[in-house]
Amino acid sequence: MQLFGSTTSPFVRKVRVILALKQIEYRFENTIPWEDDSPVHQLNPLSKVPVLRDPGGQIWYDSALIADLLDTRYPEARLIPEDPELRLLDRQYQVLADGICDAGVLIFLERKRDPAQQNPAWIARQEKKIEKGIDALADRLENRAFLAAEKMTVADIAALCTLEWLDIRAGMGSWKAAHPKLADWVARHTAEAPFASTRPQA
Repeated sequence: MQLFGSTTSPFVRKVRVILALKQIEYRFENTIPWEDDSPVHQLNPLSKVPVLRDPGGQIWYDSALIADLLDTRYPEARLIPEDPELRLLDRQYQVLADGICDAGVLIFLERKRDPAQQNPAWIARQEKKIEKGIDALADRLENRAFLAAEKMTVADIAALCTLEWLDIRAGMGSWKAAHPKLADWVARHTAEAPFASTRPQA
């Protein structure tokens, strides 16, 4: 099994954490999709990471789909609830976490442009999505240990990877002051081995 992606992508990290928690052996191919010679362009028509090549040679892309695939094929240590209602909740909060991340990535890329070409109103719109999304995560976790179930699921993994990426890579860690309980939740869980070993560099 091969996983193609960059060490800095929160979406790739989500899959790497899942693989680690399930103790699935794989080879990691560190590649930057922005580079013209990246194999990702041949593997995924959308030229996005993560991309997974399974033992049979089939190619899979999109972190949510890969998470579903891994939990289906490797049901030990399930990370997606079997109960239909909890499964829907897990998917909803994964969508929320991924949406926050999408907005953060868009800001990250926009700020790499020449300052004169940046669109402050557009950045502010993305920042509002992040703010409201994090508020929703904090509200959900106010009196709960996890987002969707009584144990960690893919939704929690997605949220943890997104929130730590915002802090470490994107320089958008101001949310921690407004949500100290959520910040403690992130710090506690990301100290565990599967997260610590995949933490992106600043």
